[in-house]
Parts: sequence; C-alpha cells; structure tokens
Amino acid sequence: MNKENVITLDNPVKRGEQVIEQVTLMKPNAGTLRGVSLAAVA
Repeated sequence: MNKENVITLDNPVKRGEQVIEQVTLMKPNAGTLRGVSLAAVA
C-alpha cells in the first residue's frame, strides 16, 4: 500500500538556487520522527 502522495505546486517556490515544484506527503508511523529534534522541524 502506497502511503505517499505527490502534490505538484501551481506556483513553484524558489529557495536560493533550488526551485521546489513538487511536495511529497506521507502518513507517518510511530518511529518516523525518532531522533529528530524539535528545532530541526520548526
């Protein structure tokens, strides 16, 4: 079962030299964010 959804943005976001045209969303499970600090996702 594929739990990832790819969303194509109508207006791409430019971040420095990088252009973000697609965003991949997934349903997290219990261990997905293990070891990640709150500051890293804020």
